[in-house]
Amino acid sequence: MSEINSIAQGTYVIGQTSATTYQAGPGISITQPSEGTVRISNDETVLWSGSTHTSGEVLTLSEPYSAFNTLKIYANGYTNTYQPQCNEFKLTTANEQIFYVLCENRPGSTPGIRFNYFEMSGLPDRSKIRINYAWQYSMTGTAITNTSGSNANINFIVGCNRISGGNA
Repeated sequence: MSEINSIAQGTYVIGQTSATTYQAGPGISITQPSEGTVRISNDETVLWSGSTHTSGEVLTLSEPYSAFNTLKIYANGYTNTYQPQCNEFKLTTANEQIFYVLCENRPGSTPGIRFNYFEMSGLPDRSKIRINYAWQYSMTGTAITNTSGSNANINFIVGCNRISGGNA
């Protein structure tokens, strides 16, 4: 009889009453902004966009890199016919370095393989990243030649998985 009364009063509960736990993979955020609402979203923020390969250039980010768990750096190859490639890095402290190598196989051309190498470091205010070196190496057979400077371009720096309060 108590069940009939609870149905009539709108308080009858069917099934388990414990909270559901949601888990998301990398780059996905799940939040519950209000009771009964679940929001699933991409947890990535574009911090810088452009096109550069200049050694010594400082890239100013829209937010500090320390506010994110990792960074994704997208770069395109020697020619724009190559799709941008992405590598993911952790960068949490000032003067920490990132080493990014973009390898291209150029079928039918000499040299057949190019390696574009970027060395970057975070700056003390953590809202800037300096490109310390941008070099290109060519490989013919087993010989590797430094061709002085890079022809690849960094196109985007993306912050992934925002950290509440950031990295101190």
